[in-house]
Amino acid sequence: MRLIDQLIVSLSIVLSIIGIFCFIAAAKKGESAIKDRPYKRSSFTTEVCPQEALKVIIRYALQTDYMIEALDENQRWIVLGKPVTFTSWGFFFPIWITNRGDKKTLIDVGIQSKAGQIGVLVSRTHERFFNGIKAAFLVKL
Repeated sequence: MRLIDQLIVSLSIVLSIIGIFCFIAAAKKGESAIKDRPYKRSSFTTEVCPQEALKVIIRYALQTDYMIEALDENQRWIVLGKPVTFTSWGFFFPIWITNRGDKKTLIDVGIQSKAGQIGVLVSRTHERFFNGIKAAFLVKL
């Protein structure tokens, strides 16, 4: 095989793999992040009631570039998402809102890659998202 033929075959394989992962990421639904609780989660408490907490998170999503992928106001959870980009397969950010009973609400924020991604990128993306959500509660968007 000539060098150019090998390059074409290699490029075809790489593009096929990328296409498969993009398809997986596009087909995955936000509810999957709720059913399979991600291992990477951070939480904080707020004095905002659970209904108002959900509103703060929705306003945050609408004012930023996060999409509302799934929502259940009765069960008090929401999944925000980021689409596939050049550097990642996209992420789901499941958020559970729990009334603690002591006039405080627990906000539990997770992250799940849409197509199997691990490492520093996931940790940094989760940290940035968590800090954004926490800041939204400080200013009560």
